[in-house]
Amino acid sequence: MFNLSIALGALFGGLAVDSIATTGVLWIGGGLILLTLAVLGGTGRARHLGARRA
Repeated sequence: MFNLSIALGALFGGLAVDSIATTGVLWIGGGLILLTLAVLGGTGRARHLGARRA
């Protein structure tokens, strides 16, 4: 499964670079990083609040 996800990421990444300019792909990647940080920050905060209640 891990190798499949790497292969699909390379395939779709290559298709994205071919259809969108390279800077556009970098902006999309930056947006995904910000979204990931927001989700991880929210789960850490929820876990901290849950531990305080218990």
